[in-house]
Amino acid sequence: MPDKNKSTNSAASLALVFLVLFAIVIANYSYDEAVNDELKHYWIYAFMSLIFNGVIVGVSLLACCGIICAAMKENETCVRIIVGATTTIICLCAVANVVFMYILIHNNPEVAKFKLVDTTGTYPVMLQVVCIIQCFCILVMTAVTVLSGCGALCCFVTDKCSSSLNTPLTPAVQSAENNV
Repeated sequence: MPDKNKSTNSAASLALVFLVLFAIVIANYSYDEAVNDELKHYWIYAFMSLIFNGVIVGVSLLACCGIICAAMKENETCVRIIVGATTTIICLCAVANVVFMYILIHNNPEVAKFKLVDTTGTYPVMLQVVCIIQCFCILVMTAVTVLSGCGALCCFVTDKCSSSLNTPLTPAVQSAENNV
């Protein structure tokens, strides 16, 4: 259970950082300005990421309160339900964020090359940089999750296979009836 809490904590911390950054950009850079600067898809991605990161931070805070209350009452079942629900919501937000990331990359392939669209002003550049950094973080976290899942699966299979291979094979007893 500590591993799940650690991953939820890191997801909430990263979400809080991006929540603040996207809130600053969205508050100071309007959709109409983004359309004029040809950054419409960046702005939509930033807005949706703001919502998803807000949900992740909010759910994590509620989960912390719920876990503390359940732990004080020594209700382990309640703690497991809260951790499971929180993990599920965070995973759904992460998947939705990946979908919007691929929409952004599809509409602007320069994002995948880490190139900025030429614009003037602080907030258009900040919008692009924060979006690119979050895309990179999502790609790295997805790769780590997949590789750790494959590693865990390989370890499980290896343990099962090695335990069955380590058991000595008993030779079949040759008898006159088995002799063909």
